This record gives sequence, structure tokens and C-alpha cells, in this order.
Amino acid sequence: MDVWEISVIDSNSFISGLVALFSLAITLLIGFQIYNSIELSDKLKEIDVLKQNIQEIRNVYELGIKKNNSEFEILRNELNESTNITLAKIYYSSGVMELDALLRLLCATKYALTVKHDEGYKWLLDEIEAYMFKIYPSSFNNGEIGVESIKITVEDFKEYIKSEDVGIKKHPNYLYIKDKYEELMNKFNVRLHLISNGKNVSDKVLDKEA
Repeated sequence: MDVWEISVIDSNSFISGLVALFSLAITLLIGFQIYNSIELSDKLKEIDVLKQNIQEIRNVYELGIKKNNSEFEILRNELNESTNITLAKIYYSSGVMELDALLRLLCATKYALTVKHDEGYKWLLDEIEAYMFKIYPSSFNNGEIGVESIKITVEDFKEYIKSEDVGIKKHPNYLYIKDKYEELMNKFNVRLHLISNGKNVSDKVLDKEA
């Protein structure tokens, strides 16, 4: 670098100037990095807050789904209960479908145990007993004559009863009907046994001959 003779700038002062410029540049760079670091920290905090808000929204949403599912399940059980009870009444009143009527009523019992009934289940047990009294040897007459034919039909019917009976007994609310229900089922099994052996059954006592 050329300078005039009276200039105070020499190589040393030039180098000092460069060092000063580099120091200033480094200071600015460090400052910029610190600024970026602070800004990044603020951004991370904002992200954390956003994540927390998202989680809260998700919790509310999941709670809503569970609530809706619970309400849907209640409606589904109420619908199944009422549908099976209605069909049972239709079959019962027909006078020729008493086996189907009892099966439908037992099916309704599984759903009735899930649905909240403040009045209890006495009405349901009374219905089951009334439907059982409608079962006579003629209920198993499938067009064939003979005790053996009736016995086979009774055994088939007992299998259908058993499938519904298992579902009822496994229900967590079964204890509400357990004593009376098991009493009815034991008497009804005796009635079916009498029918399968060609005996006529009483219309006043569930487990006795006429």
C-alpha cells in the first residue's frame, strides 16, 4: 500500500485496523448468534405451549368420543331390549310361537340388565314366568306324532335356551335377578323334562304335571 510521506498510517497501524475490524465483526457475529439463540428459545417455548394446547384439545376430543360412544352404547342396548320384547309379545300373542316368544324374552333380558331400570327387574321375571307357563307338549309338535319326536324337539329347544342362559349369567348385573331367575329356570327344566317324557303339564304350577 502506498501512502504519502507525512501519513501516520503504516503497516502496524493497518494491521491494528484490520484486527479492530475483525474484532468488531466477531462481536457482531457473536451478538447475532446470541440473539438467534434467545429468539430460538422463545420459539421453542411457543412450540411447547402450542403442543400443550393441542394435547388439551385432544383430551377434550377423546373425552367427547368416549362420552358419545357410551351414550351410543346405552341407546343400542335400549333398542335391542325394546325390539326383542316387542317381538316376544307379538310371538306370545300369536298363540303358536310360544317357543320363539320365550327365546326373544330371554334375549331381551341380556340387554335389560345393561339398561338402567329404576323399578328393578321384577316385571321382567314375571314376564319370563308367564311365557314359561305357555309351553306345553303341543308347543313341540312339529307335525310328527310320538314321544321320541317331541323329545328331540325339546332337546333342540334346550340348546337354544342354553345359549341365551349363558349370556345372562355372565352379565355383571346378573346378581340383581340371580335368585328368582335360577328358581324359574330350574322349574322350567323340570317342565321340559316332563314334556319330553310325554307328560302333560300344569297351567298353575310350573314344574308339576297337570
